[in-house]
Amino acid sequence: MTQPNMKSEKQPEVDWYLESLVHIVTATKFSIGVTLSVGGTVVTGQLISGKEYLELSAGQISDAFKRLGVSEEGAKGIKESLASPAERLYREETDAQPAGYGYIHLKDARIVTGAASHALGGSLWRARLSTVDGFSLGELTQAP
Repeated sequence: MTQPNMKSEKQPEVDWYLESLVHIVTATKFSIGVTLSVGGTVVTGQLISGKEYLELSAGQISDAFKRLGVSEEGAKGIKESLASPAERLYREETDAQPAGYGYIHLKDARIVTGAASHALGGSLWRARLSTVDGFSLGELTQAP
């Protein structure tokens, strides 16, 4: 008797509603408060476009290099290099499934553990949409 193949070739499903929110945020450049469950971890923050995420993270990395003594010109080059994929990945929607839509991006992100939430250094967070187990609209806030 042969052992069943435990490795599934099927890709994890992506919640169509959450994916629609990602498309809306990308098209309108607005942000929406969300709380996500990802592999048992709760993350809350503002849903932003992938383009905004790449631009913000490029700025953070560039600023870190400036603090380390890299010239203004060198830091600018780093920022432009890291942000440039945003134009290609998040251009005006012309395809049914643009390249950049497989991910979800948050700013002002916090990891929630029990009654506490912990801000992430830089507050940016990114994950594959297929890894999100569940979500709700709105950010979790601390009780007064």
